[in-house]
Amino acid sequence: MLDLQELLQKIPQLVSRLTHFHAFAAYLLDEKAGELKVAYSVGYPESIAHTLRLKVGEGLVGAAVLEGKPLVVNDVQADPRYVEAVPGSRAELVVPLRRKGRVIGALNLLSDRVDQFTGTDEMIMRQFGAHVAVAIENARSCVAVAPAWW
Repeated sequence: MLDLQELLQKIPQLVSRLTHFHAFAAYLLDEKAGELKVAYSVGYPESIAHTLRLKVGEGLVGAAVLEGKPLVVNDVQADPRYVEAVPGSRAELVVPLRRKGRVIGALNLLSDRVDQFTGTDEMIMRQFGAHVAVAIENARSCVAVAPAWW
């Protein structure tokens, strides 16, 4: 799939086959600004999805990106790093998207249930995220080399 928006829309459909979530977001890293921006979301309030920006290291998503490692928090209310984007969220699973040794973004899953995510969910999403990172980079490079008439 070489259309980035089409790819981003497909991701939560595929993730729903792997684990339960009530909200999802794909964040992409703007390296110049040092910010993560929501590129696509499901279950996020419209006003948040279009305006939310997280610095690398900020919130659970920013922390996972800074560390370059998946992060599972099964009670977000007990974690001081948590930034509420979707009211009613109780658990969060963040998987950094890594490509060629660098982080390009993150997948963020939210659940309305405490203790929703397991080590197995983390492992599966880590593998899934590796494929997503390749697909995103391929889609981005396709746009970068597309002729003007395309």
